[in-house]
Amino acid sequence: MYIKEAVQIGPNMARQFLAKNHPNNRNKKLNKIRSYAADMKAGLWVYPTGEQIKFDDEGYMIDGQNRMEAVILAETSVQFDVAYDLPSKAKYVIDSGAGRSYADALAFQGVHNRNNVGAVVRWVMAWERGFPRISGGHVQPTHGEMELRRNMEPLQFEASTLRGLDVSRQKVSNAAAAGTAHFLLSKVDKEQTEIFFDELVSGTPSQGDPMRWEPGHPVLELRNRLIRGAKRDSRQDKLALIIRGWNAWREGRRLGQVILTTDPKGLTNENFPKPR
Repeated sequence: MYIKEAVQIGPNMARQFLAKNHPNNRNKKLNKIRSYAADMKAGLWVYPTGEQIKFDDEGYMIDGQNRMEAVILAETSVQFDVAYDLPSKAKYVIDSGAGRSYADALAFQGVHNRNNVGAVVRWVMAWERGFPRISGGHVQPTHGEMELRRNMEPLQFEASTLRGLDVSRQKVSNAAAAGTAHFLLSKVDKEQTEIFFDELVSGTPSQGDPMRWEPGHPVLELRNRLIRGAKRDSRQDKLALIIRGWNAWREGRRLGQVILTTDPKGLTNENFPKPR
């Protein structure tokens, strides 16, 4: 019968465990190691989770190499449950299921629209780290980092997600792009953001809009542009277009069309429009 105990593991012990790593274990996953280490250094590593560092009855470590590498990278000490004397055949079924996503973590908390909430949190974090055009995979926050950021403004993330879904249901824009835009615009002016989104969703003027609702109205032009490019524009393109439409609307500036960018390089992290 196997034995389990709680162990505080620092870099030195992690190296000792790795020296016993099974020779046929899977390759290390560098992105996962960096992700784990970031949570460990930030104090976001959760214990206990039910997951264990596992050794078989031949003394080999058959599960835990990425976590041990992360402890070394983080240069910190973390508590784990360690299981010993597992049958050797256990290595064939360890981690054979699908990994949990951040949306799965939100589901445990009873968060509604969890996939969309998770997407908006990730996009906002990318924006805050200077990578609004995140399609290149620049930003991959850990689940712990995402939860920490969401908990800083849970009501705002929920409200922005719902407004993004309102836009999506009218087939105007992707829900994540619109929800992220709502979050960012709310930082500039919450009241005007709601007026702007009311018009974007309905396609009709709001009482609080001083501009005449006719061709050239920035929200009307934005709405038409988003619908025309529904299948062509990326989610990042949609976010940029919404911000451009917002800026024109805030300035009372009429538009012949909403242009994504005039830069010959195309839309980049450096020239991505900022809400004003």
